[in-house]
Amino acid sequence: MELDKATNHVLSPDGRIPLVLGVTGHRDIQDTGFAKEILENDVALLRKQYRCTPLVALSSLAEGADRLFAEVCLVNNISLYFVLPFPASEYKKDFPDSVEPFRALCAKAASITVAPWAMGVTEENIRTNRDATHQENRNLQYAMAGIYIAQRAHILFALWDGKPAQGL
Repeated sequence: MELDKATNHVLSPDGRIPLVLGVTGHRDIQDTGFAKEILENDVALLRKQYRCTPLVALSSLAEGADRLFAEVCLVNNISLYFVLPFPASEYKKDFPDSVEPFRALCAKAASITVAPWAMGVTEENIRTNRDATHQENRNLQYAMAGIYIAQRAHILFALWDGKPAQGL
């Protein structure tokens, strides 16, 4: 896939503009089997409805909803574009118990990018000063990754655990 500089759309090798799928959601999905079944059914329906249109997927690759979505997309041969809130070396610190699945999914990505930095947030100030400002900066970057995906997705899947969000 390549980016058409004039339209800022991702193009398939034959020039078709793909249907862009995105995901947002919580990390602690209670019934992952049910959520996965819904995602698989919806992706199958989209494939049927848009059989001549390539599908691509955007995910932040956090634990839970993001990874579940990525796994469904992989099984369905949908190209994955990961939008991380900050560089992978820093990002994986937020889920130390599942770094290997993170690496495995990254290895299958068509592209990995870091979301634009929120005003006043830098790579340096998300790594240092482990205080309230540090956490606020990290939360802002998570929001930036979510905004990036929501702005670019034609269809946004939202997986909710039924509880209020812990971040922004």
